[in-house]
Amino acid sequence: MESKLPKTLIISFFTFTLTLSIYNILIFLSMRPFWYFIDRDTKTPFINQLPFSTLLFSIYTGYFIYSLILFILLINKPKKIINPVSISNIVIPIILGVLLSSFSTYLFSRMEGSQYLVTSYLKSPTPYLFIIVLFFILIFFSPTLKICQIPIFYYSAIVVALILILMKIMNFGNVKITSGPNVQVIDKDRIAIIWTTDKNSTATVEYGPDIAHLKKASMSSNGLINANTKYHKVVIPISNNNLIIYRVSSTNIKHIYQNNVNYGNTVFSSFKKYSNLSSKDKLIFYTLNDVHENKNIYEKFLPNDDYDFVVLNGDIINTIDSTSDIVDKILSPLSVTTNGEKPFYFVRGNHETRGGAARELSNYIALPNNNHYYTFSLGPIFAVVLDSGEDKLDSHQEYSGLVDFENYRKLQTKWLKSIYDSDAYKNAKYRIVFVHIPLDEYSNAGAAVFKTYQKNWCDILNKMKIDAVFAGHTHVPAVVKHDNKEFTFPLILGGGPTENQDKYIAIRTEVTESEMRISFVRFDGTVTAVYTIRKD
Repeated sequence: MESKLPKTLIISFFTFTLTLSIYNILIFLSMRPFWYFIDRDTKTPFINQLPFSTLLFSIYTGYFIYSLILFILLINKPKKIINPVSISNIVIPIILGVLLSSFSTYLFSRMEGSQYLVTSYLKSPTPYLFIIVLFFILIFFSPTLKICQIPIFYYSAIVVALILILMKIMNFGNVKITSGPNVQVIDKDRIAIIWTTDKNSTATVEYGPDIAHLKKASMSSNGLINANTKYHKVVIPISNNNLIIYRVSSTNIKHIYQNNVNYGNTVFSSFKKYSNLSSKDKLIFYTLNDVHENKNIYEKFLPNDDYDFVVLNGDIINTIDSTSDIVDKILSPLSVTTNGEKPFYFVRGNHETRGGAARELSNYIALPNNNHYYTFSLGPIFAVVLDSGEDKLDSHQEYSGLVDFENYRKLQTKWLKSIYDSDAYKNAKYRIVFVHIPLDEYSNAGAAVFKTYQKNWCDILNKMKIDAVFAGHTHVPAVVKHDNKEFTFPLILGGGPTENQDKYIAIRTEVTESEMRISFVRFDGTVTAVYTIRKD
């Protein structure tokens, strides 16, 4: 069946089908955190060994190639398609596009409360896709425009587009600070300043009581100053200062050959200030858990000045597929909202153990003992940070045999017993714990394994007379009181993101010599006191 249709209408049809094909691929890629679970619960008809996600991606890719070929033919050889046009060349791709896009939309609707994860992943490939589409239009579509029929303009535009793409890929240009600076407390006498750059560079911190008395610090290892990297940590002393100012700088290292270094530009941060918290009698801190990449949570609770430090209690991001996830979803929003003047402590959640770059996390943050389990002391507080690891058995197929959390938790149990002898523990007014997975949360799969480590930890914490344990993971804010032999401390559970982000609840804790007041804080600023610990 053939018919003559206006050229503009035909172009609109094929543009529409190409747009549908791109939409399907974007939805597929943005759902990557869920495909494992969908594949696990779905059997592919006739081919049981083929994952459903692989089959669907093949269909989406095939449809995209089909639409792209039709579009290219339309632009380069329009007479073969337009005059006369085959109705099947229009109807078939549109029907396929509508059916596949409807299925993609259905999958998206099934995410329910997790749709925010899909939309957050959708942002990642979009800029690159935009560049590719622009380049595609320039090559195949723009020659039909009058201005592009001028050879010098057309070929110059292609060269410029190629240069822009190469610059994006190879990241030419001056060095820039991509996140930070951020502050982390190492101990009562030292803090770590951390920041990242977009290119390999040096790392220097200038610090002092005022601009007239600045010192410089960098870090070295085995006689070599740390350089030629994109992540930077510099530890500086604070023992003799209640207040310091500081700024960071990085100089681009373009090339190193033997002893010859080719330096580029130097970038500086603005000056920041840090108040020593070690000897403060009153402290206020926020605990944020299960942020799951929702930057508006940082923006809501952290820009104000009514707190001293923040604890990120696990599942701050969804998975660490690349180191840019650490920079873009933890360090950068944190430095914007705290202005590099409020320190943070990081507690690893089960989601931070996932992804190809999960093993890089410790390079980008400062840990007091270079482990994800540690202690810290500030004012009247002695805190223990525990790493609960994953919420599934090590043998679970999702981890492909690359995790060993059962032995890792046994190592922490042994370490936890050694804390009894520390002076910081003995002399503390308040003893608290941060751990992502609550110590009464047992997984359905392999519950015995999880119950064993949690009971061991609880027995030790009971003996240590811990005042409170802060946790998350469940996304349901609660105060769980245990007045029995198994638990002698309250579990304070923070909220997590829901379909309505305004329901997120942070934990605000105010500590003085006489009492510790724990409150839930909502998005609208409402503060509800939920637990108070009083000391004589």
